[in-house]
Amino acid sequence: MSSPLKIPHSAPVMVLPGCNFFPFTPLPLHVFEPRYRAMLALALEGDRMFCIGTRVGPEGPEARLPVDEGAGVYVHATVGLVRACVTAEDGTSNLILEGLRRVLFTGWLREEPYRIALLEPVETFLESEQAVESGVRRVLALAGTLVERGMRCPPQLDLKLDSELPPELIADVISNYFLSDVGQRHELLAMECLDDRLEFLAECLKQQLGALGPPA
Repeated sequence: MSSPLKIPHSAPVMVLPGCNFFPFTPLPLHVFEPRYRAMLALALEGDRMFCIGTRVGPEGPEARLPVDEGAGVYVHATVGLVRACVTAEDGTSNLILEGLRRVLFTGWLREEPYRIALLEPVETFLESEQAVESGVRRVLALAGTLVERGMRCPPQLDLKLDSELPPELIADVISNYFLSDVGQRHELLAMECLDDRLEFLAECLKQQLGALGPPA
């Protein structure tokens, strides 16, 4: 499952620490830096798309593009579409970026005043429909148990915890709302095989349940 919108060959990148952006999920942003205000203005005049790049330190994953002082940007990312944007009189903006599709940063087309990355769309594939169906059931059951145990999640998420929805959407939505560990989120964002993605997500959710201890 991928967005019907055409993904560009390059797109601006907002570099943020500790932020993993998934397809099918909304990301609220407050844009105040002059360089990103300029980036947003250009995006709104065009296809309304830009990417979120996860900034990592020197000890971060090897699969990254350099930025500064030994830091880098994780090459696995998501391109998003600005669905709504309100700009204040002072030039700052509040917006909702909707995740469209996984992409791979293959290089920098430009670095100043903001970065523009060359993009390669990433296709999700599955090896076994039976394994994916089983993975979806397990993930939904674990997520439901976490909610019963008190995990907070947005009210609209209940509408998405539906096994009739595309498995890829279910995996990304639950990854976004239920996982906070940046390393785990990185791994899920990088996985192209849906079978592996669901299996790893289930293990992450199981770890969270284990950390809560036995039910009261």
